[in-house]
Amino acid sequence: MDLTNAEKAYQFILEKIITAEMEPGSVIEERVLMRDSSLGRTPVREALKRLQVEKFVTVSPRRGMFVAPITYSDINRIYEVRLELEAFNMNLAVRRITDEQMEMIEDHVQSCLQAVDCSIQEQIVLDRQFHFLTYEASHNSWLAEDLKRYYYMSQRIWFYGYTSLEAIWIGLQDHPQIFTALQERDAEKVELRIREHIENFQKHIKEYLF
Repeated sequence: MDLTNAEKAYQFILEKIITAEMEPGSVIEERVLMRDSSLGRTPVREALKRLQVEKFVTVSPRRGMFVAPITYSDINRIYEVRLELEAFNMNLAVRRITDEQMEMIEDHVQSCLQAVDCSIQEQIVLDRQFHFLTYEASHNSWLAEDLKRYYYMSQRIWFYGYTSLEAIWIGLQDHPQIFTALQERDAEKVELRIREHIENFQKHIKEYLF
C-alpha cells in the first residue's frame, strides 16, 4: 500500500526524533523539514500534530514547537506501561502465533546471535524488528500499534544514550530465551522472560543517563 504524504512526513520526522538527529528540546522548524523531506507544508503539519498527540513533540505558546525532552519520570512511565503491555502481548502470542510467524521469529533470532560485531545502531534495529514480529504474533492490531509507539519512545532513549554517552546495553542476548519460551507456548515463562528483558534495559539506561 502506497503511503500518503502525511504518512511519509510522519515516518521521516519520527525517525529523526528517534535517532536523536533532532535532539530532545531542540526547536522544530517546518521549513527545514519541508526542504529535507521534499514534502509540502500540509503533510508536515499533519505529521507534527500527530507526533504532538503521541508526545514526541511539544508546543509552547509564543515560543514555538520543540522535540519533547527526555526526563527521568518519562522513562519510568514508559517502562511501567511497556512492562505490562509486552507481557500481555506475549500471552496472546502464545495462543495465536502461526507456524509461519514462529519461523520468521526463529530466523530473526539466528540473525541476532550472529550480530556480535554489528554496530550499536544495527543492534538497535535488530531489537526493534524482534519486538515488532512478536507484536504481530498477538493478532491484535490495536495492541500492536500502542506497543510500537511506546517502543519508539524507548528507542529514542537508546539513541540519545548512545550519542551522548557510551555504547549502551541492547539485550539481543535475551531474544533466544524469550523465543524458546514462546516456542514452547509457555505463557508464564515467556511473560517472565520479556519482563526481565525490559527491566534489565531500564536498569542499564538509568545508569548511563542519570
